[in-house]
Order: sequence, then C-alpha cells, then structure tokens
Amino acid sequence: MKYLFIAFLCAPFFSFAQSANTDSVKNENTVAYYTKVIDKTPKDADAYYKRGVAYRKLNKLKNALQDLDKAITLNSKDDDIWVERGIVKHDQENYDGAIADYTKAIAIKPTANAFYERALSKRWKGDYKSAIADYTQAIALDPKNDTYYLGRGIAKKLLEDYKSAIEDFTQTIALNDKSLNAFYHRALSKDGLEDYKGAIEDLNAALAINPNDEDCYYELGNVKKHMKDTDGAVAAYNKAIELYPGYNGAYNARGIIKFDKDDFTGALADYNKAIELNPKFASSYYNRGLVYDKLERSNDAIENYSTYIELEPTDPDGYFKRANAKLELDDDKGGIEDYNTVIKLDPKFRNAYHNRGVAKRNLDDYKGALADYNKAIELYAEDGSTFNNRGYVKHMLKDDKGACEDFKKGADLGDKDAADNLAEFCK
Repeated sequence: MKYLFIAFLCAPFFSFAQSANTDSVKNENTVAYYTKVIDKTPKDADAYYKRGVAYRKLNKLKNALQDLDKAITLNSKDDDIWVERGIVKHDQENYDGAIADYTKAIAIKPTANAFYERALSKRWKGDYKSAIADYTQAIALDPKNDTYYLGRGIAKKLLEDYKSAIEDFTQTIALNDKSLNAFYHRALSKDGLEDYKGAIEDLNAALAINPNDEDCYYELGNVKKHMKDTDGAVAAYNKAIELYPGYNGAYNARGIIKFDKDDFTGALADYNKAIELNPKFASSYYNRGLVYDKLERSNDAIENYSTYIELEPTDPDGYFKRANAKLELDDDKGGIEDYNTVIKLDPKFRNAYHNRGVAKRNLDDYKGALADYNKAIELYAEDGSTFNNRGYVKHMLKDDKGACEDFKKGADLGDKDAADNLAEFCK
C-alpha cells in the first residue's frame, strides 16, 4: 500500500508568525536602504548582494536573482555572493544551477557552509552519495556544527543506511540536545531497523521539546502500526489531525488501518478527506480504488486507478490494479493492455503474467495464455493456482497428459480447484 508521507517539522505557529512579521519589516527596510545606496553608487557589488539577500528572505526570488547576478558581474571573486545565489537557485528548485554556484564558491574559498549548501542541493536532487561526501567535507572544516551531522544523517537515512544515520543523529544530539529534528530522524531510522521501542523513545523525546509537533505524532502512528498496535496508531493519527487539520497524510494512514479492519465506509471517508485537502495526493486515489474493489464498484475503482496512474505513471502497480478491475467488468482486452504496461515497467511482475494469461484464456487465446502461465511459473513455481490454470489451457489445447501433470502439481501445492480437476479429468 502507498501511504508514506513525511512532512517537514514545523515550529509553533504563533511564535513563528511573530518572528516572520518582524523579519519581514526588517528585510523591507533593508531593501529600501540599499536601493538608495545603489542609486548613489550603482557599481557597489556589496549593496546588490545585501539587497539580494533581503529579497530572498522576503521570498522575492526573481528580484534576488537579478541583484545577485549584478553583484557577481561587479565582483566575481566574492565567494559569499556565489553561495547566496546558489541558495536562491535552490529555493527556485534549480538544483543544478545551485550546485554550479556552490562549486564556484568552493573554488574561490572552500568553506564549510559552501560544502553544506551544496550537499543540501545534491540531497534534494536525489544524489545522496555525493551529498554525503560534501557533508563530510563540511564536518571536517567545522566538526562542532550539529547541522552538518544532521544533514549527513538524513542523506544516509534516505539511502537506508540506518545504522550509520543513527550515529550521525546521535552526534547531532551530543552537540545539541534540543535538536527535535535529530530525535525525529533517529526515530525514523530506528523504525527502519524495526527497533520500535527505540523509535518511540526518540519520538517521545522530540515531543518533550515540542508537544505540538504533528509530524512526530504521525510517525508515532506509523511505528505503532508496525507494532500491530492499531488502536495506538489511530490515536496518534487523530492527534496529528487535531494539531493540523490539513494533514492529508494522516487521513490517508488512518484510512489504511480502517481498510485493514474492513471498515470500508470509514476508510473511504478518510481517503476522500485526504484528496479534498490535496487533489494531487496519489496514494489516496490508489487506496480509494482498493476500497471500491472491495465494494465491487469496479468502475469507480478504475477511475481512481486512472487518476493514480496520471500522478504516478511509472508505478506498475497502478496499471495492475486497473487491469484487474477491468477484468471484473469483462473488459479482457483493456485488461491485457494494462498488463502489457505492467510487464514493460517491471518484467518480473509475476502476477501480471498470470492475470494476463487469465484474460487471454477468456478470449480463447490458449497459446498466448500458455506462454504467460509458463513465464509466471518460471518466476515463481510455488503457486498452485497457476499450475491449475495452465493445466486448463493445456487441456483446451488437447495436451491432456500435460494438463494432468499440472493439475497434480497444483493439487500438491494445495490448490483445491487443481485437486478437483485432477479427480475429474485424470482418472
């Protein structure tokens, strides 16, 4: 099931709003001041730089970029300007451009901050190994900065190197025992190692720092779900939603638990809410399709899987589920088209071969069905139903000896239909 949703940790809303308002006034004043400076001395690179920084903090990224471009034109030897422009490009999600600017800054002066910022852009780009190398460089230059260990730990966690990530988060906490993020991410890493007790301890430590952090409650729900404590998980998701009513991931996760308990009405309500909050939240369309499958509303299921496919076009499971729903409506040709896509995306998707074989059999394409069952068995030879189905198409192709061999194999694997066919056709 698709339900992973981890948001960034948030600060308390009231204090953040106060700080943001104060900073906004300060930055507006900074812009006004350096605008006057630039009017008097239009070749002052530092004035453009400082106004660019203020524009970035006001989230006026286009203005910031223009000022920093001008600053670099006037003084291309200042590493701070290159770093600042890299930050602006990062905020614009131009990670390659940001990395290029940080690289230029490092060539001028290899500071810990430049390596750190470059690591951050590499991490967001998905280049985790290279990001780790940059974080390591930053740590070598400034080994007392807890933020660098935190960043490296997150990159390691994303590579599922949980043990090493935990070491970095532990070092972060040693340097800063109020780092909520370090406790939070160490909890996620412990969860990845199935150290659920340790994960809960870390989440409780994070909540001691900020009792109103919805992400910690969300992750607490995930850990308790992994421990099979579904009531505890629901309570944690409820708390996350109470703290942040717009938490679509928490609705989705709570819906999964309701689905697993056959509370399809409750699950549907949660998935509907998640989609209402974020119409681009792919997982909830997929999960809502599962509910409609259970309710035998195949047309509704197909619509939801189709939306999921639009949002996640490279996930073979969406096509597989839609194909299955099409078969429920006797659309075997449409199902085959989707199974073809599944196999193109994942040539080892055994069930796609099996179910495509079923669709071909329904269309009396017994040779095509036989080829698909052969492939399914090649990939996994312990499913009795596949042998039974292959036996049936062999029977239709007049290979009764081969059919009986398959019925026997299927019966030996515990398939009741195979046992019945063996008794009826192979006396």
